[in-house]
This record gives sequence, C-alpha cells and structure tokens, in this order.
Amino acid sequence: MNIRKQLPGINSGSNPGRTVAGLLAALAAGALLGVLLAPESGKDTRKKLSRKAQDLTSDLEDRLQSLKDKFRTHAEELEELKEEVKSTARSKVRAAASDFNEAKQAAISKTRARIKTTADDANDAIQDI
Repeated sequence: MNIRKQLPGINSGSNPGRTVAGLLAALAAGALLGVLLAPESGKDTRKKLSRKAQDLTSDLEDRLQSLKDKFRTHAEELEELKEEVKSTARSKVRAAASDFNEAKQAAISKTRARIKTTADDANDAIQDI
C-alpha cells in the first residue's frame, strides 16, 4: 500500500522523519483526547493508555525490524547482482579481447602473405629484366 497515493499532502520529496513525527504527534493527540473524553476512571484510563502505548511501541519495533530485515535482504540481493554483472562484463571483455587478438593475428598473417607475394612478384619482375 502506497500511503503517498492515499494522502495527497505527502509528496515524493517529503522527509520520512517529518512524516513519522507527524504520525506520532497525531497519535499523541488522539490519546490525549481519549483520556479527556473517556467515561472511565483516571486510573483505569491510564492503565489502558499505558497498555495501548506498549502495544503500539511493540508493533512499531516489530515493523521497524521487518523493514530492516527487508532492507538487508535487498542489499544482499543487490550485492549478488552486482557481482554477477561484474563477472559477466569481465567474461564479455575477455571474449571480445580474444576475438580482437584472433582477428588481428589473422590480418597480420594475411598482410604478411600479401607482402611476401608482392615481394616475390617484384623479385620475379626484376629477374626477368
């Protein structure tokens, strides 16, 4: 779920820290309103709020750990992909260099043969004079 699409006030350039701070402020304001408007006694309300805060804290910690784990997994996958790309690039460069060297040697051999043929023809022409 992309929260930026659902909340038009949040754009792609917004600061995630400010967004989290805003959400926490809204949560605190909601909790305060709950205390003020609660029909229960203050002691019961404080216990309920304390439990709710602990639950929310635990939930946030779990979600943060989940995000860290996903980030770590994606970072490892990217590292593996990087190594694979580097290896493939090295192989292709080596193959291209080998093909180039083979073509170069073939061209050198062909040129030497032409030079020898030309030299032999020139030598034969001189002999005929």
